[in-house]
Amino acid sequence: MSKRLKIALVDDSFYPLVDGVANVVKNYANILSKKHDVTVFTSMPYKRKGMEKKLTFPFKVVRCVSHEHMHWGEYSAPDPVHDLPFVRAFHQDFDIVHIHTPAMLGHFAVKYAKKHNIPLVGTWHTQYYREMKKHLKQSTFANVVTRTYITPCFNACDELWVMNEGVEALARDWGYKGKTYLISNACDFYPKEIDQKKINAFRNKHAKKDEKVLLYVGRITKLKNLKFILKVAKQLKLAKFPFKIIFVGAGEDRYSLETYACKLRVHNHVKFVGEITDKEKLQMYFQMADLFLLPSYYDVESITKIEAASVGLPTIFAQGSLTSYSIKNNVNGYMAFPDEYIFADKIINIFSNKKEYLNVRKEVKKTLYKTWDSQVALAEKRYYEVIKRHKRYYK
Repeated sequence: MSKRLKIALVDDSFYPLVDGVANVVKNYANILSKKHDVTVFTSMPYKRKGMEKKLTFPFKVVRCVSHEHMHWGEYSAPDPVHDLPFVRAFHQDFDIVHIHTPAMLGHFAVKYAKKHNIPLVGTWHTQYYREMKKHLKQSTFANVVTRTYITPCFNACDELWVMNEGVEALARDWGYKGKTYLISNACDFYPKEIDQKKINAFRNKHAKKDEKVLLYVGRITKLKNLKFILKVAKQLKLAKFPFKIIFVGAGEDRYSLETYACKLRVHNHVKFVGEITDKEKLQMYFQMADLFLLPSYYDVESITKIEAASVGLPTIFAQGSLTSYSIKNNVNGYMAFPDEYIFADKIINIFSNKKEYLNVRKEVKKTLYKTWDSQVALAEKRYYEVIKRHKRYYK
C-alpha cells in the first residue's frame, strides 16, 4: 500500500474567485484529499472578501493577506512575508509541494521547499508574458519579468508539468531548462441522460428557434480575444446568418465589451449572462449550444473546451493557438485563421455540412473528453515517482 502523502498545492488565487487555475487546483485537492492530507495555500480574495468564509472544502485552505494597494481586476497580490500565521501554517512536514503559480506564493513555496529539501513540481498554466504585458503596459519590461522572475521559479522545480507539447515549447522558449511531464487538463462534467424538452425550453429563453447558439464560457477579458468574437458577430450579421452569441462568465472587461457590441450594432445578437456557479445549469449552456467559440491565443489548454467535449459540443479555435494543439481541423474540432471574415465564413460553412458536423460532435467527445478522476490518478502516481527520484538525488 502506498504511503499517505502530505501535499501542498499553491496558487495565488482560489475560490470564491473562479478561473481556470483555481478550477484545476480545486479538482486536484478534492480528489487527492480522499486518500491524502492536502492543504491549498492561496491569497485572500480582493473584491469578494468575506465570501471565502461561506465556503467549505474536504481539504484545508490557508489564505495569505494581500498587499492593500496591489491588485488588478479581481486579483490581489499576496504578501506572505508579512503574514506570520500563513508562514507558520506552511511549516509542516510536506512530502511534496506543487506550485500552480510562478508569482508571489510560488516563489515563497520554492524557497520553503528548497530550504527543507522537499520535492517540488510546478505546472505552467498560462501565457505569462501576455499577462505581464497587459498589466505592465510595456513589452520589454514584460519580457524581462518573464525571463528573470517567472521562468526561474519553474527552473527551481524537480520538474515542470505541461498540458501539451505546445506548452512545453512555450516554456522552453522562455528559458525553462529542466524535466517536463505531460498531463492534460480535464473537467468535472460526467455523462448523464439529457432531458431534451428541458434543454429546448432553456434554449428558447436565450435564442430564437432558427438561430444557431454560439457559446463562450470563461473569464470576460480582452486577453481571451473576445473583441474578435464581436467582430465576427458583425460579419455573421452582414451575411444574414441567424445566430445568438452567449457569453458566460465574469471579468474586468465585461462593460467595455458590451459597449463595443453596441458600437458594432450586434448587441441584439449578443448576450452576457454573467458567472454561472451552479454546475448543472452551466452544463445546460453547453448542451443547448451548437458551437463553442475559443479564438484565444492566451489559453494554453482550456478546460472549457473539455467541458464542451463532454456533451459532444465542438469548438472553433484560432489557427495556431496552443489550446488547439490536440485538434484536427474538421475531425474533432475546427480551426480558422484569426480574421473576422474568414472566421465568420468558417462558422457558416460548419453548419452547411450537416453530416460532417455530426461526425465532429461524435469525435470530439471520444478524443477530448477526460475526467479529473483519471488525470489526478496520473498526477498521484507521478508524485510518488518525483518523491522517489528526489530522495535518490538529494540524500
